[in-house]
This record gives sequence, C-alpha cells and structure tokens, in this order.
Amino acid sequence: MIGPVIDKEAPRTPGTLQSEPQDWALALFVLFGAAQIIAAVIFFFAYNWRELADPLKIALPQLAMGIGFLGWAVMGRRSRLGAAAGILATAMIGVSMGVVGQVYQLGADPWRLFAIWAAFALPLSIIARNDAHFAVWFLIVGIAFFLYTEETWGAVMAGNSVVSRSTAIYAAGAAVILFLREITADGAPRWLAWLIAAAALAAPLFGGVINLTGGAGMFETGVAASLALFAVSGGLFAAYRYWRPDRPVQAMAMFAPAAWIAVFGLRVLFSGDFPDSAGAIAGLFFLSALWIVAVTAVLAPGLKRLRDERGAS
Repeated sequence: MIGPVIDKEAPRTPGTLQSEPQDWALALFVLFGAAQIIAAVIFFFAYNWRELADPLKIALPQLAMGIGFLGWAVMGRRSRLGAAAGILATAMIGVSMGVVGQVYQLGADPWRLFAIWAAFALPLSIIARNDAHFAVWFLIVGIAFFLYTEETWGAVMAGNSVVSRSTAIYAAGAAVILFLREITADGAPRWLAWLIAAAALAAPLFGGVINLTGGAGMFETGVAASLALFAVSGGLFAAYRYWRPDRPVQAMAMFAPAAWIAVFGLRVLFSGDFPDSAGAIAGLFFLSALWIVAVTAVLAPGLKRLRDERGAS
C-alpha cells in the first residue's frame, strides 16, 4: 500500500509506509514511473498525430484508460502496480477528453476540460485511498483553477492583479485540503502533506513577490497574495507546532514569509533611481547583502531550534 488518503485503520507495523522512509521514497518512485509511462503515451500521440485516423486517435487513449482500470481492478488498489494502473487510468481520462475535443473541434475552454477531469479524478482518488493518486487530483484541480482565473479574470483586470488574487485563493484552498487530509488520514505517509504545504506557501509567495515588484510601485497589483502568505504561514506553523507536530512544515512556514521580507527590503532599497556612479552602485549592493544577511540571521535560530528538537526527539 502506497499510503491511505482516507484510512484511519491502516496497520502501523514496521516496514509499512507509515514508519519507514524507504517505503514512502519507493512510493515516490512509483509515482514518477507512472508519470513516465503517461508521458510516453502522450509523446506517442504527439509524434504520430497527423498520420492517425480520427477513430484511432479517440480509441487509443480510451484503450489505455481501459487497460489502466483493468489493471487497477486485477492487481488491487493496495499494490504498487495497481496504484500505478489507477493513476494511468485517471490520467487517460483527461487525455481522452482532450483528444475528443481536438478531433471534433468542440471549442471548449481549457479550464473546463481540467475541471471535468478533476471531478472524475476526485472519487477515484478517494476510492484508491492512495496518496500518489490524490496528488494527481491535487495537480489537476490546481491547473483547472489557474486556467479559469487567467481566462475569466484576465479579461477584466491586469495580469499581475490576477496572479495576486488567484494565488491567495489557491493558498487558502490548499490549506483547507491539507487540514481535511490530516483529519481523515491520521497516520498516513507525510510526503503528500509536505507537498500540499509547499504548494500552499509557494503560490502566495510568488504572488506576494508580484505585489512587491509587479508594478511601478509596491502593492500596485494588490495585497491579497501577501496577506494570504502571512495568514497561511501563521496557520500552518501553529497547526504543525501544536496540533500535528511536523518540523518540515514548520520550517517551510518560517522560510516563506522570511523570503517575502527579504524581497521587500530589496524592493525598498532599489525603489529610487538607480545610481550612476560605481561607488553608489557598490554601496547599494552592499546594503542589499547586509539585508539578506540580517534576514537570514533572524531566521537561522528558529531553524536551528527545529533541528535541535529533532535530535532530542
């Protein structure tokens, strides 16, 4: 078993993925292997697309999807090969819809395809009770959301403002998904929690940097992403400090706002006219280096404390 998404009664014996790092590392390799197989199928379609008849274009991904579901049913959801087959079947759902849309020129918006794909993938990932399968759904729904915001919001507001708002909402949604997973999958492998936490922090950090640097002045693109970054960072740190102690998530929750603060300081230093003399330029870069050192010096004791706690545990 790669790891349950919703399974509180999974056994926690030595050698299972709940207790041994090599087991969840192997689960990641299974996920990457399934991704390689999927990529091979997609590249096959792309390279031979012009030579394939339309019925064959539609039949091939559906055949791969059928093989995936058959392998999933025969090998079982708790085997690694069965999990890979289920991921393949889920991926082929989206490929099949994309092929049908391209062949018949349905004109559907890309985000609709991913939204429908995510709707099909969610119950499959719940049935699979598999973290790798759930990670595929999380990726699909994220792509659907950002495609939707780019297309719909981009028509009425500036692109950088869209990035700020969309990353803020995405961060909140990812945090909610993470907490729901923790409630329903107590004892499951930690790598998916780390992946979702990283996404929940990286998205608003990117949007927050856009808030600082995306316009002629700071915050011309809004403050939504920056506020979301600090809110999500604080929430994750508190939750994984006192509710579900987890040092990697605590470290990420500390690093993300520190990175924003570092960029903020650099934006302030470079907000004026760029100097034209060598001495002034050198001084500006020297101040920038001092600022980065100062932020790092403040962050380092917290990270060191997490390391010491690990050694003491």
